[in-house]
Amino acid sequence: MVGIEAEKSNLENLESEIEKCIRQLPLGHFCEKQEKIKYTCKFIPVHRPGDVRSYVCALRVERFCCAVFAAEPESWHVEDSCVKRFTSEEWVKRQMDTTRVLARKMPCSPEDLRMEPWSEHKQYEQLLRTELGSLRQGKLIISESLTLSLGLQKKQEVILDVLHISQDSLLTLHSFVRGEEELEGDSSVLRDLGAKLKNDCKQTAQTLKQKLVNLGGFTGKIGVAIKITYLGHRAVSLYDSSSRISYPREYYLTTKTVRDLEKALIEVLGTVYRCKTVVISLPLNF
Repeated sequence: MVGIEAEKSNLENLESEIEKCIRQLPLGHFCEKQEKIKYTCKFIPVHRPGDVRSYVCALRVERFCCAVFAAEPESWHVEDSCVKRFTSEEWVKRQMDTTRVLARKMPCSPEDLRMEPWSEHKQYEQLLRTELGSLRQGKLIISESLTLSLGLQKKQEVILDVLHISQDSLLTLHSFVRGEEELEGDSSVLRDLGAKLKNDCKQTAQTLKQKLVNLGGFTGKIGVAIKITYLGHRAVSLYDSSSRISYPREYYLTTKTVRDLEKALIEVLGTVYRCKTVVISLPLNF
């Protein structure tokens, strides 16, 4: 109850303002009723000798079925390259998400690396070992299909997706493409293939960045370099964004952002049901 001094003629205006404030409160429903806040407002006159001098405003609010917020939640997400604030409805929906996540262990031993990443691609094994063996520090996260892990459509041309995390470098997405003998000597076809896969990889990188923020809780700045390699009789670079795009220094990984990024990636990729994922420290010892 709140005591106020007011003329009787002002009470209707006051009641209208109270209703306006209550209706502006963000509601978060997780039921089907979608009810509004129910309340009763009464003004009780306070008598003094000779006259009514003031009123007590009595406001009774009924128990609400779901959640009421004083303001929109202080919670944000990335959408279409923009940082946006969650509405109360969006926030509640995410908190109430009952999607079952299967706990899974990511293999992290050299034995796993020897067996899993290229077990189905024996003809490319030596080329893959050579390309990945040229990376000397940091960690590799090797996935059968990073696109599937991120909820995107699998690219049939891609054998493996590899994320390279290293201090003083950008997070790098390596995509290794299945070679075909009839294409190997056709530079124009390879150029067209590189252009197509470049756009696909950009979409993958953009989706990865969004999920690192929204699902993994990563808060740092992050740039993703893209490298696409065609594996035929030899390895051929189809695209390398690191030679074309220059990122500001704050987008390069530090000791802290490497740790935070590893945790975020495990959080994002650890929710995958079917895609094998291997984590390995560099340098590789074959």
